[in-house]
Order: sequence, then C-alpha cells, then structure tokens
Amino acid sequence: MKLSIKKVLNNLTLLFTILTILLGLIAFSAVSEYTSFEKITNLQNQKKLINIVSTLGREDLELSSIQYRGKSTTLHNEIAKLHKLFSYDVQGRFIYNQTQSYNNELDDLKAYATLYTDSVGEWYDESEENLDAREKAMISAQVRLINQIDAMIEQNIAYEHDKFILQEILIYLAFILSLGMALWYARRFSFIYKDIQSLYAVDLDLSTYEIATYEVEAIAKRMNRKVATSENPAMIDPVTQINNYKGMIHAYGSKKNTKDANFTGLCVFEVDHFKELDKRYPKEFTQSVLKKIAFMMTLHEQPSDVIARIDYCQFIVILSRPSKELALKDCETIRKSVEETGFKVPRAETLSLSVSGGYIVKPNNKTLDEAIAQAREILLTAQESGRNRIAQLRDHAEKFR
Repeated sequence: MKLSIKKVLNNLTLLFTILTILLGLIAFSAVSEYTSFEKITNLQNQKKLINIVSTLGREDLELSSIQYRGKSTTLHNEIAKLHKLFSYDVQGRFIYNQTQSYNNELDDLKAYATLYTDSVGEWYDESEENLDAREKAMISAQVRLINQIDAMIEQNIAYEHDKFILQEILIYLAFILSLGMALWYARRFSFIYKDIQSLYAVDLDLSTYEIATYEVEAIAKRMNRKVATSENPAMIDPVTQINNYKGMIHAYGSKKNTKDANFTGLCVFEVDHFKELDKRYPKEFTQSVLKKIAFMMTLHEQPSDVIARIDYCQFIVILSRPSKELALKDCETIRKSVEETGFKVPRAETLSLSVSGGYIVKPNNKTLDEAIAQAREILLTAQESGRNRIAQLRDHAEKFR
C-alpha cells in the first residue's frame, strides 16, 4: 500500500493540533495549581494575623488598638484577594462550576471575619465592664473564623485531588499521543526519505526500486519518460534523452511563433570541472550526472522553452518570458538546483557539483547560432570569474575595460 505524502503531513498537522490543545489544557491546569497555592498561602496568612491580633494583650491598650486596626484591615484585604484569585482558576470556574460555592465560602469567611474584628475591637476597648463576656465573645468568634478557614483549606485539598486526576489524565494522553506519533511517523518518514534519496541517487535503477509514495512515484515516472518533443532519434541526445543540436534547431523553429511579445533569454550552461570528473569516475557515473542535470533543467521547462545538450558537458536553455529579469531568474534557479543537489558516487561519497552559465537576451537581428556563440563567450567570463555563476553581457564587457 502506497503512502500519500500530502495525507501524511495533513494527519501530522492534525495530531500536532490535538497535542497542542492537550498541552494548553495542561498549562491552564498548572495555572490553576498556582492559584490554589496562592489561596492556601493567603488562608495561612489570615490564621497568623488572627493569632497576632488575639495575643496583643490589654497591658497597653493604645498600642494594642493601633495594631488591631492595622491587622484587621490587612485581614479583610487578604479576604478580598481571594475573590481576585478565583478569576484565574479556569478549571474551578468552567470545568467544576465552583463559582457559586466558592462565593458562598468567601461570603461566610467575610461574615466571620467581620464578627471577629468587631469582637476584638470591643475586647480592646478601654472600658473595664464585662471583660469576661467580651473575651469569651472574641474567643468564640475567633474559633468560628479559624474553623471556617480550616474548612476552606480542607475543601481545597479535595478540590486539588480532583484537579490532579484531570491533570494526570491530560499528561498521560499527551504522552501517549506524542509517543504514538514518534513511532508511527518514524517509519513513514523513513519511507519518504528513502524515496526522495532515490530521486538523486544516480547509481540507483528506479525501475527496480519499489517506491512507497504516490508523489515520488509521479516524479520518477516523469524522470523516466522521454522529454524530447521529437520522435526522430537523430534529434535526441542518447545520454540525456533531451534535444541535441539538431533537435534544438527544430524545436526552436517550431516554437518561435508561440513566443508573442516575450523576451527570449538564452543561457549556455557548462558543468564545472567535468573533465576532471570524467577522468576520475567511470563513464556510467558521469553519464548519469549529465542525465540528472538535464532532468533538473526540464523541471523548469515551459511549453515555449527549448532545452538541449549541445556539447559533451554543455547545455543550452532558451526561455520565453514576459521580462528579461524573469528569464534570468529562472536560469539562476536552474544553477542553484544543481548546486544544492548531491550526486552519490557508487559505494562512495556524495559529490556537490555546479554549473556556470553565459546568459544573453537574444536580439531579433541575430541568428540563433550567433546568439549561442556570444553566450559561449560570456560563459568563459563566468568560468574565469570563479565558476558556479551566470555571467551576463555587461560582465563580459567589463572584462575588456
């Protein structure tokens, strides 16, 4: 069963989206954990304030009253903070729907805190009447307030347990999904990588290699098809299966009238240091290189274009484009595609090759042979300037200044 690269990537995108959502939920859960921590810290601080207020003593009533008022204000401020903290508790508000119960708890806490601070205020009053009753009222209010705080802490522990269960489920789901994706797609990406490798492995016979993906199979079929438009063997280069010189003349003549008002860009390419390559490696390999380069050029061919092999390691590309710049840009794309392609030597390293080019815009008053001759002169300029580049007429002119 063949794979579709598009389908594989679409499924991967979907799974990454699901994984991102799971991780987002885990992040929200972590924020809720922080909120819960802040809530417990707040309630513990309230208990400390209550303990401080209750032990101020009546020895210095003026000082005790000042401290009591300050601590009482702080106590009520801490309770007010709990209202704001709950706004960050996404799970509590939207998953467990605790808004009403939480507000009820805070209302009770606020009521007990008010009762307590009022009773403490009476206890630290300068009057000496009913001290025992006032002390008992303060202690009773203190106990009820502490009990309410402890109940809220206990309730929070149970709530945290529920949140942890949900967080645990989300973490397990995210882990299982990521592990499954790693195992599932490792094999599929291996198939895709091998298929892509097969396209530029010049020592591999595509007729015997079993391609696993639809897209690479379509490219391989195009690579193996005859790209020449003529069926006359005399016009086809036997190595690259593209036009030879005769085929180029014939194709250019038949397509000349389809160019309309377009500019005709002409570029003669030559494989850099090909003579050294031909001496070092077997003929089968160097011919495979020429065939591969010819195929890469045909990938950029449009219906009105002509591509041919005109010498042992020279190719000509005749492009019809709406602008001079666009024709030159396509020639540069061809040069870069050769530069970025690895040519694997049988049982050896992968070579990086390059091509140099001589580019001109063909004038209407010049024949095709005259334009090719001029492009070949400009090609020499590109080779003398360091190779792996395309020289233009202006570069050639600067050389003689």
